[in-house]
Amino acid sequence: MKDKDFWAPVASGLGACLLTLLAFWFTIGRESVNAETVSKMIQVESPYVKDQRVVEQMYQDVRAMRQDMTELIKAVSRIEERTR
Repeated sequence: MKDKDFWAPVASGLGACLLTLLAFWFTIGRESVNAETVSKMIQVESPYVKDQRVVEQMYQDVRAMRQDMTELIKAVSRIEERTR
């Protein structure tokens, strides 16, 4: 008879824990994000991705300016050669 007195509260406690975990899952846990979702968000929505686009555009602008300056220097060099 004492065994039933011991196991009844243990079973009740475990049942309560199980119900609490299930309630937590249905209210909060299923709304949480997983690693795959976070990875996709970082690849698409991260400010670093947006900054990377800006930096890439600035790099292209600098390359274009460098090319223009190189052509200008060549043109000035040709003019100097003619005047000598």
